[in-house]
Amino acid sequence: MNHNTVKIVNELQAKMYVKHGLKPIEVFWGFDTWVFVFDKQASKPFFDKWCKHELN
Repeated sequence: MNHNTVKIVNELQAKMYVKHGLKPIEVFWGFDTWVFVFDKQASKPFFDKWCKHELN
C-alpha cells in the first residue's frame, strides 16, 4: 500500500479532478469499476473543494 497516493472509485469525482487539471498517476479496472490513483498531496485541494461542492 502506497501512503502517498489515494484511490478514487467515484467516476464523477475523478472526472472533476481531471477536468480541473489534476492528472491521475494510474487508472485501472478493479472491483467492477474504474479506479483512479492520484498523488495524495496534490489531490488534497481538489478533495477539499469536492467536499464543499465547489468542483463543477
